[in-house]
Amino acid sequence: MIDAAIDADARQRILREGSDALCLGISVLTGPMITGALNIARIVKATLPDPPVVFGGWHPTLTAEQTLENDLVDVVVRGPGEFTLLEVVQRYQMGEGLDGVVGLPTSGMERSSTTWSAPSRA
Repeated sequence: MIDAAIDADARQRILREGSDALCLGISVLTGPMITGALNIARIVKATLPDPPVVFGGWHPTLTAEQTLENDLVDVVVRGPGEFTLLEVVQRYQMGEGLDGVVGLPTSGMERSSTTWSAPSRA
C-alpha cells in the first residue's frame, strides 16, 4: 500500500512495485485528489501497460459510469471494495474474466456497458 499523500517517492515506488502486479488499485475521493489519481494511472499505463487500473472509493462509487468512461480507468469498484478487489485479483490470477463480480459492471472491462447487473457489496 502506497499513500501518495504522505509518500514523497510514491510515483517511483508504484512503478517499482507495480512491475509484476496483477493490477493497480487506486482509492479515490471526490475533489482534487481525482487529478492525482489520474496522473498516477497515466504514468502507470505509459510505463507498465499490462496491469489494469482499478478505481475504487467514494468518487467511483458515486460516479461509476462517468469514471469508467475515462480511458485511464479499466475497472470501477462500487461500494465497499475489500472483497470485490480480492475477487478481481483472484480472477486476474486465474486468467478469468470479471463478469458477475459483485460491485462491477455486467460486462467486466467493456467500457461500453452502462448497465449494472451486480449490486454493490453491502
